[in-house]
Amino acid sequence: MRPFQIVIIVLAGLFLIRVLVKFFRSKVNIYETAINSTFWLAALLLAIFPDSISNYLADLFGIKDNINAVLFVMIFIIGVIQFRLFNLIRQQNHTITTLIR
Repeated sequence: MRPFQIVIIVLAGLFLIRVLVKFFRSKVNIYETAINSTFWLAALLLAIFPDSISNYLADLFGIKDNINAVLFVMIFIIGVIQFRLFNLIRQQNHTITTLIR
């Protein structure tokens, strides 16, 4: 196991515990807990099995190199998050405009 894997495993474990503690103290809702837990579990699994997951993604999407597959998947996920944030900001602007009128 390489040093970066140990660091990521420890950090992901700590952040996962932190998310669950916040949920049980009713500071975040189930939706936020599910999203955060999924992210930290994915980071944990990717740190434990980096080659297996990257090769699986490369085979799944038909990409030649496994590192490119991981990068393409991450760019897609960032795009989806950005689109969601854009829609939330647009909705918030609409709500603020309605309140001001």
